[in-house]
Amino acid sequence: MAEKIPGDRIKLEGKRNIRDLGGYRTVDGRRIRPHRLIRSENLSGLTENDIRILTREYELRTIVDFRTLAEAMEKPDPVMEGVNYIHNPVLSEAQMGMTHEEKTENFGLLRFLVDLIQTDPDGPEHFMSDMYAQLVTEEYTLKQYRHFFELLLCQEEGSLLWHCSAGKDRAGTGAILILYALGVPGETIREDYLLTNRYLEQDLERMLGMLSAKIPDPKVLEGVRIMNTARESYLERLLDTVTETYGSMDEFLKTQMGIGKEEHRILRDRYLM
Repeated sequence: MAEKIPGDRIKLEGKRNIRDLGGYRTVDGRRIRPHRLIRSENLSGLTENDIRILTREYELRTIVDFRTLAEAMEKPDPVMEGVNYIHNPVLSEAQMGMTHEEKTENFGLLRFLVDLIQTDPDGPEHFMSDMYAQLVTEEYTLKQYRHFFELLLCQEEGSLLWHCSAGKDRAGTGAILILYALGVPGETIREDYLLTNRYLEQDLERMLGMLSAKIPDPKVLEGVRIMNTARESYLERLLDTVTETYGSMDEFLKTQMGIGKEEHRILRDRYLM
């Protein structure tokens, strides 16, 4: 059997952007344990066989849902025997004006984009960039990510899976933070973040094909692409904001996420080999 490629997606029938972070190397030469940390898109649509793979092969024990209650109710996660489900919305309902996930199907995003582009031709990219800055500065969001780290510190056995809707922004930020805390090099973190584009490309092209028949404006369609793509500029905005606001990622993890020396030791003992 071929050796698993770090960051490669878990081969499931119902979803494409579910990935085991196992195998990534740290700066000190260790590796993330497989079947322990899983980043994901929403879990609606998983087949019975998919659930069997996650619960048996990957020993899934905890699901952390970063979506709002409204999103979770619209596309609920399947109930899995022996798996603890934790609803931990990274954005409040009031903050959801910042996000775009789940709005495309009902054309809420399209109306938003038309207004945004009329105000600023580069509005979609500016909007997304600003959202990434807010993900590491808004107190409500910081509190929810702190809780995420508390759950990681308590996960003694099996795998923990966290997800939002597309697995790109909120879940992507969660992955960025835990990979930094474990000592994974910045270049590897960047590559993992951008992998989302490969796994969601097919779904995005299908979406754009459907929308183009109803919305012929190429600027709006490009706005949809921009807001459904992981861009290096978004990651850079997040990291620059951390440095400008807190001094460094280590200081951010310590003062905002509660990850001091002892917490670093626990995380690395539990998730590295």
